[in-house]
Amino acid sequence: MMLINKQIGEWFDHFHKHPEISWKEVETTKKIAEILTEMNVKHHTFDDVTGVVAEIGEGDRIIAVRADIDALWQEVDGVFRANHSCGHDANISMVIGALAYLKEQELGGRIRFIFQPAEEKGNGAISMIERGAVDGVSICSAFISDQKKKFRSGKYHPPFIMGRRFSSKQK
Repeated sequence: MMLINKQIGEWFDHFHKHPEISWKEVETTKKIAEILTEMNVKHHTFDDVTGVVAEIGEGDRIIAVRADIDALWQEVDGVFRANHSCGHDANISMVIGALAYLKEQELGGRIRFIFQPAEEKGNGAISMIERGAVDGVSICSAFISDQKKKFRSGKYHPPFIMGRRFSSKQK
């Protein structure tokens, strides 16, 4: 577990130092795909949009975990630039870390990992849905982190309570 934690930190440092705005996450997509290839994880990218979809496990039941990969365009130290101020660099890194851990476990089905572009523009999820990222998925959970808020153990961030997941049975 200590090696995974160290690796998560290294991934975080990389993604934090190389932010890319919505629909321009080309190098981010390449890096995620490179990491997944090194881990021997089945994955695919798309010819027409950024983002990566990976899957581990076997069976008919599929749950999905989503991480946003884009950065914000904002002023930092008097200069406008891409910046991971809302934690997507952490989301990417922790979700890859979870994948690395779960890959070594007995799973009772499949887990699909969706590295979604353009969350900040509001239309990245639609592009993933249109490209089949949630086909066959029964439950999809978004991985979010809020760098500004700190919560005591046992407390939840409001988006979790308000339904940052869906069940395909509820469509």
